Amino acid sequence: MTHTAEPGTTAPAPAGEFRTHWRALAATTVGVCFSVMGMPVYTFGAFSGPMTREFGWSLASFQAVQLFLTLTIVVLAPFVGLLCDRYGARRVALIAIVAYSGAFALLGLAGPTTTSFYAGAVLLGICGAGTLPIVWTRTVNALFSRRRGFALGIALTGSAVFAAAGPAYTTAMIQNFGWRTAWVAIGALPLLLAWPVIFAWFRESRRPAAHGASITGVAPLPGLTLREALRSWRFWLIITAFALVTFSVGGLNLNFFPMFATKGIPQAEAAKILGAFGLSVAVGRLAMGWVIDRVWAPGVSAIVLSLPAIGCFLFMGETLEPRTAVIACAFVGLAAGAEFDFAAFLTAKYFGLKHYGRIYGLVIGPMSVAVAIAAATVAMVRDRTGSFDAALPWLAALFVIGGMSLLALGRYPTFEGETAAH
Repeated sequence: MTHTAEPGTTAPAPAGEFRTHWRALAATTVGVCFSVMGMPVYTFGAFSGPMTREFGWSLASFQAVQLFLTLTIVVLAPFVGLLCDRYGARRVALIAIVAYSGAFALLGLAGPTTTSFYAGAVLLGICGAGTLPIVWTRTVNALFSRRRGFALGIALTGSAVFAAAGPAYTTAMIQNFGWRTAWVAIGALPLLLAWPVIFAWFRESRRPAAHGASITGVAPLPGLTLREALRSWRFWLIITAFALVTFSVGGLNLNFFPMFATKGIPQAEAAKILGAFGLSVAVGRLAMGWVIDRVWAPGVSAIVLSLPAIGCFLFMGETLEPRTAVIACAFVGLAAGAEFDFAAFLTAKYFGLKHYGRIYGLVIGPMSVAVAIAAATVAMVRDRTGSFDAALPWLAALFVIGGMSLLALGRYPTFEGETAAH
């Protein structure tokens, strides 16, 4: 999570922030729930079985769709920020949700070639870019000051809510109505559930922060410039560490459905297991965010991001008991719920807030691409070996290497205009 207070302050937020802005916070949580960063991750896997069987695609070919989607989002993300600055996040979100819902529904027309599926993913990325977290967190950052981090944590649990319910809903739609209709049923969710809430409750601050000033406009924010950050070894360590972790998270998360199928777990049962995964994602976001405000964050990150290695070994074997799968998913979910929050927090602590947006944008770009590459890579291993087990020890190693390498970051720096912390 990002820094919970303006630099140098530790006092809790006045209760008035939450009393005044709870509607906007609720709307941002709903927006994150149905955003392009969450819905595809927790729905695409359910389509891997029926679509590969019908068209004869390999699993790796199916999972390559994530790369097309992710690269489109990474390219468009900076332009989304510019649109929000110029026209306002609310207007961008309301227009994007309509287009995003339509693009999801159009995936029901995919096939018989993978080209049509990939083209649909690019369109989904274009239309869905206006639902990226930058749209929602921008407003939370503007409305909340003293407890900004906790407010961001609440908003970002929206993806965990969808992780808990989305797989079961998707599976039910596929089994009852077929995979083509299921794409339409998923696409209807943002339009029917998110759009009315965003329209009614999503309001932005009337006092946007000026460049180089804090949200309140009181004083320039302390920290490094982008050029200074790029010359820092800590910047490259953070990028590398989190890219390794998100590679492993993506390799597992986006292949849960096909992996469970190879181990004898029916798709309906797999959807229930992933509900536990969604719960652990929520716990990871909220609990770890609370902890790193009080404990040295690299130490906490090293432990939490290494724990999924246990889950990797629990997944191994020809068969998998549902109870064991729940435990393994919980370990992975802790990392999946915390890795982007840890990255945001560490970026703020080690590089300051002066150019935080641009620096953090460079950090999460490789993380997002790593997720997409991992999905296809792990699927390729399964296609060639007939099992996911050959990839699992490597994913476990990446969790440990990525997590433990953060211990090298050392003490938090203190920037001019900021008091020392931790």
